[in-house]
Formats: sequence, C-alpha cells, structure tokens
Amino acid sequence: MKKIILMTLVCPLLSFSQNSRYSLKLFNSMNYFTTQNFASSFSFPGETKNFEFLKIVPGFSIKNNKTETDFIINYANLGKSNILLTTFIDSQTSILTKVKSSYFTLGFSIFRYWYLKSSKNEKIDYSIGGSIDPLYSNYITTPEIGLKTKSSQLKMELNFVPKMSYFINETISFDVNIPLTLVQIQNNYSRVYNNGLTRNQQINNLSEFNILPSQLRLNLGLSIKIK
Repeated sequence: MKKIILMTLVCPLLSFSQNSRYSLKLFNSMNYFTTQNFASSFSFPGETKNFEFLKIVPGFSIKNNKTETDFIINYANLGKSNILLTTFIDSQTSILTKVKSSYFTLGFSIFRYWYLKSSKNEKIDYSIGGSIDPLYSNYITTPEIGLKTKSSQLKMELNFVPKMSYFINETISFDVNIPLTLVQIQNNYSRVYNNGLTRNQQINNLSEFNILPSQLRLNLGLSIKIK
C-alpha cells in the first residue's frame, strides 16, 4: 500500500506542462463517517459515528485545457499530551495517575477531473473525476499504572467525484464536489505491551476491504489563481 501512495503523488505530476495554471485552494469539508476505537489500558474497542460540519483544509490546484488536479491536506496532526486519571484501588480508595500519550496523523486527497462542458456564459464548468485518499495515524499511550499500548491505522479510499465550478472572474472561483466512496481498504494494528504474553499474543492486526462504505462527504471550495 505504501508503494501505491507514492505512485499517487508522482504520477499526476508527470502530466503537467509549462502551460498549466496554478491556484491556491481552501475547502470546507463536511463528512459523516464511522471509526474503529482501539483497545487501550483505559478504554475498550468499539465503533464511533462522526459528523464534521466545519473543517477548513488547504490545498492547491493545477489545471490545463481539459483536466484539473487538486491536492488537499485533510489531516496533519503531531503532538503529545498528559492526562490525569482517577484510578480506583478498591471501593473506598482512589489515586490520581498520569497517562502520557503521543500521536501523529497525516491524510491527504488527490483529485483528478476531466471537463465535461461549460454553461453558455462560461461562468459554470461541469466535471467528473476521481480521487484517492490515503491516511496514516499512530497513537501511543504510556500510563503510570497499567500497560503501554500502541495503535496505528493505514487507510486508502477510492472515490468517484462529480464537480461543479462557478467563476466570479479569471482569478477567483467557487466549486462544490461530492466524493462517492467506491472502495475502502484499511489496516488496523494494535499492541498491548504485556510481558506476561508473547509478542504475537500482544498484537492485534486486522485488515478490511469495504465496497461502498457508509460515509458521506461534501466539499465546498474557494480557488484563487496565482499563475
């Protein structure tokens, strides 16, 4: 899967010419999707339903006469945290413990469009295309009392994407696209560092392949031409 992600970055760049036009973009990406929760020393596995109605993400666009390619950063997160938890020793005794955690998330989208037609006044363009959306996340927790845990996810989505663009002038335009997810591939890895178990017993590794998964997305974009 890592080779596929690398190819998605390199291949679109090979098709651009010196006559290509470049634009900066801002998207409000509204999403409904489900996520899997990993087991840790203070939580249990399960499924969470998510709805994001305001998420501003940056990107840039490269256009030529008949095609357009958008590169969008969906997630970029790196940090550490210290959490104070109340741990109950028995029904009457409790103590405060610290849980240290570190996390990293990187996700992006590459959209490729082909122009279908324009309106009579050439203010509106209609396009169809597709996108590929890779995502990698890593999360490590180290509690004072309990077991260290690590979880990671590598995910790839393939989408069919219709798009409509409205041009205010030669520099500024708005567009809306609706990615329809056709295929979702993901690998979920988790490990509980328990010395009483063998390494294989500590690890849970699950791969999934979903066709037409349960999720919806709507992207509203602002484009500013820079060249």
